[in-house]
Amino acid sequence: SRAPSAVCSLASLTRNRGPPSPAFGSSTAAHDIPVLNAVTSIQVTPTVSDATASVKVNGATVASGAASSSIPLIEGNNTITILVTAQDGTTTATYTLTAKRLPPSTVCSLSGIQLSSGALSPAFDPGVLSYQATCGNEISSLQITPSPSDPTASITVNGNASGAQGVTMPLSVGVTPISIRVTAEDGSTTQTYTLQVTRQPLVFTL
Repeated sequence: SRAPSAVCSLASLTRNRGPPSPAFGSSTAAHDIPVLNAVTSIQVTPTVSDATASVKVNGATVASGAASSSIPLIEGNNTITILVTAQDGTTTATYTLTAKRLPPSTVCSLSGIQLSSGALSPAFDPGVLSYQATCGNEISSLQITPSPSDPTASITVNGNASGAQGVTMPLSVGVTPISIRVTAEDGSTTQTYTLQVTRQPLVFTL
């Protein structure tokens, strides 16, 4: 007769959230991954090295190569235990995955401001909050596309929500003040960039 297998290792352990690295190592029992604050749950998919072994995630049986049930995450460290039991029923190995859900980001800066016409003066710098730009009289509206340094931040331009396409602002002849407000993921940390856009008057020639 053939003795039951005593192999109780994982060949791979993947998850649906978090960065692709650090990569899983079957010889490493503990793995840590950071998770953005916006991520409130995670699923893990353990695959056993020996098809005769069984696996449990936080005490619940999971088929090898299948995703676990959704595991809720609190802010801070969340310990996920993966128990692999060999065919012999007594040989086991335990892997621990610590998903660290980060606190909300407080980053509220911009990485750039794009204009559909004209150029910023001075050249953009995340630490400079005040800019000017000049457009010809033929420019009656200006598309302003601010880019956040942290993608979790939200942006408004003169109170209008700005997405990937930015915001189109109408321009009167003269100076149009524009306020770009950046709110961090935490919802309370903010920073405001100002832009004074001058639309030149119409020039008549004789």
